[in-house]
Amino acid sequence: MRIRPVAVVSFVAVVGWASAWADDFFLTIGGGYDATGNQVSLERNVVFQQSVLARQRPDKPVHEIYFADGEDEARDLQLCDANFEKSCSRARRLMAELLGDESTMNLVYRNHNIVGETGPSEPKLIERRMKKLASELAAGDRLFIYATAHGGSAEIDEDYGWHDDELTESTANEYDTSLYMWDGDSITASEFSRWLDQLSPDVEVILVMVQCYSGGFSHTMFHDADSDLGMSNHRRCGFFSQVHDRPAAGCTPDIDNDDYQEYSGFFWAALGGETRAGKPITSADYNGDGSVSFAEAHAYAVIESDTIDIPISTSGEFLRKYSSLGKKKPGDDDADKPTGIGGLFGMLAGSEKDGPQQELLELRGSLAELAHRGSPHQRAILERLPEMIGIEGKPSITAINNRLKKIEAEQAKASVKYGTTQSTYSRISNGLVEAIEREWPELTSPYAPLAMELCNERADEFVAKVESLPNYAAFRRAQERNERAMETYREYEHLEAKAQRLLRTCENIVLEANLDKIATSEIVERYRQLRAMEDGLLVPSP
Repeated sequence: MRIRPVAVVSFVAVVGWASAWADDFFLTIGGGYDATGNQVSLERNVVFQQSVLARQRPDKPVHEIYFADGEDEARDLQLCDANFEKSCSRARRLMAELLGDESTMNLVYRNHNIVGETGPSEPKLIERRMKKLASELAAGDRLFIYATAHGGSAEIDEDYGWHDDELTESTANEYDTSLYMWDGDSITASEFSRWLDQLSPDVEVILVMVQCYSGGFSHTMFHDADSDLGMSNHRRCGFFSQVHDRPAAGCTPDIDNDDYQEYSGFFWAALGGETRAGKPITSADYNGDGSVSFAEAHAYAVIESDTIDIPISTSGEFLRKYSSLGKKKPGDDDADKPTGIGGLFGMLAGSEKDGPQQELLELRGSLAELAHRGSPHQRAILERLPEMIGIEGKPSITAINNRLKKIEAEQAKASVKYGTTQSTYSRISNGLVEAIEREWPELTSPYAPLAMELCNERADEFVAKVESLPNYAAFRRAQERNERAMETYREYEHLEAKAQRLLRTCENIVLEANLDKIATSEIVERYRQLRAMEDGLLVPSP
């Protein structure tokens, strides 16, 4: 246990003294739900975080890692076979394409090799550790929690309710998403919030979470991860790869680090000053103060990552709860107020200012005008993303909305085309399979001895026969068209996500400008504290 000196000094001196003695503690949760869902990219994410901490934190703060099956020597990690292209015969590939296992035939497994792991990714184990941390961490300390795993959306029960029809499905918490852990276990955002409640309110908690639907965990800043219950009295902030109602990018068995397009890789790269491949990063210090804050690292990921993700932070979610865009219409004051116990806690939290409302800033105009109200990292997003999504001339809110509508329309067309090419490809493929099974009926059984023969000593015979079938050429053409259609659809997915990132940043700037016009002073102060945590540094200032 740490012994800290006691002194009677001024408040300012106490704050400085506490900062000087504060400690940082890192806790990483990673891996899949089983071996088939534990891709090598999850392991690489943890290793990259370790490398960043090794460079940036020579003081070696405590870092505990709970990953997959822990120290079990069983092969728990899925990856692509580096020798697949050389070792797999033409006959084997052709049989996989047509008869069933093309997407998995190049996968192999090994035991993960994370150095210094603490244990498996098991909820009970981590919960016990959190209880112990409650007695170890003191006021002013910081707890960093990084989750690189899989996740699920909130489970909304159609019969959700306590007293007949008082609570309906619409009042269920859509932000109560899940973080998947080893052996099929999981933890919801509300459960995770209760874990964090065991810590002292004066311990800062910084979350970085990249699982699917990770944005639900941004609501751990509220009581029970439920915004209707008001703000928790604990100091928490966080950065999340995706909003609460969308799957995220990033999990892959691909062994090539350079191909990873994943939020936390960009986030840690910005904080560490170099990419996974060791390329220096100099563009993330948006305010030019010589350091990269968490908020700047988040902005760097928003700008640079080419994925389906719409990264969010706690401050943005806070603003969506307590602020508003544009002018309020008559009757709006009561329209969105929660009822029941949620309403009681919401009122106790105090979200609206009493008295006449000031005129609110609307979401409109040029981005150049809006940028003046934003922080340097928000301005960087407003400057960089318009060109990336194809906005020409002077960007404006109208231009963003128009471009987003066009992207969504093109995305819908691309989806229809992809569905059509997929249907054609499946039809021709099925016809080819029928012809193959007429020639070799034994292949209707995937483990038939003949299948092994046709992939080995009779491989030339198999390939020649299949490629001579009348519809083989049509099969290849359909396959190529389907792959092009899929790539086109994915391109529009990425464009749509970037347009949403840009629009969301604009909304955050307007919401922040309106906050002190409609929220109580207590809420405004909580927002300032939240922003201060998000502007913190991986390497704390003396």
